[in-house]
Amino acid sequence: MVAPQLRALANAAAGQGALSGDAVGHGRAEHPVCGDEVEVDVRVQRGRIAELRWRARGCPATYAVAAVGALELDGAAVDGAAAALRRGLAARGDLAAAERHAEAMFVRALQAAIAQAPGSC
Repeated sequence: MVAPQLRALANAAAGQGALSGDAVGHGRAEHPVCGDEVEVDVRVQRGRIAELRWRARGCPATYAVAAVGALELDGAAVDGAAAALRRGLAARGDLAAAERHAEAMFVRALQAAIAQAPGSC
């Protein structure tokens, strides 16, 4: 069961949407068993995430993780993004063991988006 703080963020859908332009990296990941999926767009400047937007389909945990990512990763160093996400989730009640797939999926999409984004070097 998604923690109350995370459920509120999932319902608010903080950061939901898309980024466009030449300087945007796009990543996508899905869970092969349950079918959840997330797409992440990032704009990277000088090794930091300058903007992040997401789109998702799936369980409440998938939406919650993406919303925490949008809040916590603004300005985060690309090298520390997964750790910043982990801290943000823990600070908001964290995920149950059965919900951790949503975090792993978001991190895969984020890493793909960062790898594509100009300025990520």
